[in-house]
Formats: sequence, structure tokens, C-alpha cells
Amino acid sequence: MADKLDSSGLSQEEARRIALAAQGMASSVRPAASASWKRIARAIDRMNLLQIDSVNVLTRSHYLPVLARVGHYRPDVLDTRAFSLKRRELFECWAHEASLMPMGLHPLMRWRMIRAADGKGIYKDLVQFARDRKDYVDMVRREIASRGPLKAAELPGAGNKSSKDWWSWSDGKTALEYLFATGEVTAAERKVNFERRYDIPERVIPSEVLAQQTPSEPIAMRRLIELSARALGVATEIDLRDYFRLPVAEARQAISELVE
Repeated sequence: MADKLDSSGLSQEEARRIALAAQGMASSVRPAASASWKRIARAIDRMNLLQIDSVNVLTRSHYLPVLARVGHYRPDVLDTRAFSLKRRELFECWAHEASLMPMGLHPLMRWRMIRAADGKGIYKDLVQFARDRKDYVDMVRREIASRGPLKAAELPGAGNKSSKDWWSWSDGKTALEYLFATGEVTAAERKVNFERRYDIPERVIPSEVLAQQTPSEPIAMRRLIELSARALGVATEIDLRDYFRLPVAEARQAISELVE
């Protein structure tokens, strides 16, 4: 018999089964027909997020978790709902990493945008750039509002990378990433080379989603921890808060409240 994990009597085998079922991996049935968007959406809703990456070896990384859960599907079915301005069902944000999430979860991620605007945590350098280059960032706001969607290289005075470092950003990219982190712009499209094109949220996010009330940070934290638990099935404290990369103290408080 498998070793017990804790005093509850849950075995490692049982934990694996719970985790696989929670992630939508328990069914061995794979219909012969190519999966529709409805089936793809159910799989993503169950995970709550779909991590994306610019690296392309076998294929873009976000296509593989969907394939594992629904079987054969056409990538353009997912692309239309994720990276186009029409029939959009997913939005892009920093969750676990850069991720696609169901539109209905947009209000729950606004706490991170508020923290970014306040320069908390990892956003200090971006906020400092926005302060030092206020006139330039204001110009980028105007350009996106009047001409979007745009990629960084299409901005006036975008500049070149500051070094050979893979992650070094031009001034245009830095300004856009600041506005993206704060929610002032959002990812509108990804086309050639998977490069992000930015636009104002009003032209990307449905008006009924933008109109939803922004929950307080404690409420958002509790809801995100709950979603993490449902997606993972069985998890440690670290697993629960790392799913959406939540801050330690706030995540622990949310877990304690939910357990109680």
C-alpha cells in the first residue's frame, strides 16, 4: 500500500488521482472529432489559467496543456479566442507567469494592477521609469489610444535595446510594460513572431467585464486561493499561493480564513 501523506490517511496514489482529476486529466476518452472551442474553454476554465511563452521548440507551450486535456484541436480555434480582437474569450495578464485567463476572472487580477501602479514589489523599476520619463509615457498613452493596437517598435522614439541582454527592453517596450502592468493598456493581438500588440482595455475587454466591481484585495486573495485549490485538487500552502503567484502574508491569511 502506498505511503500515507499525512494523518488524514491520504496516500500518494490517492493524491495523484485527485490532482489529475482536478486538472481534467482523468478521462481517457478522446473524441475522434477535432475539439470545439466549447471543449477547449471547459479545459481552460478548469485550470483557470494557461501559461504562455515566446519559446517555440516543438510548438508554443500554451498549446500543449490543451492538447493533453481535449485531444486533437485546431490551434487557430484557440488563437481566435485568445489573440484576436473579435470573439475574444481570454485576456492576457501576469498570473503564474504571463498567462491567458478566462475573461470572467479579470476583476480578480486588478489587485496586481493596483499594486503595480503603487510601485509595490517587483514593479518598482517600472514605476521609477514612468516617473523619470513621464512625458514619454504620456506620449505612449496617447499613441496607443489614437493608433492602437501597436507593438513597441511602432512607437515614436521607441529606441533600441539598451544591451545585449535577452530581456533588455527599449524605452518603448518599458513604457508599454509599465502601462500593461498597471492595466492602462492590455494585450490586444499576437501575430508575427508572437509579438504582443497593445491597445486600450476598452477595445479589447468586453464592456460588461470592465464594468464589474473591483473586489477588495482580501476578497480577491480568498477567491484566487479557492480557485487554486479547485485546480490543484491537493496542495501545500506554497502550491496554493504559487498558482497565481500571490504574496506570502496575504495568501497565508486567505488560506487560514478559508480553512476556518
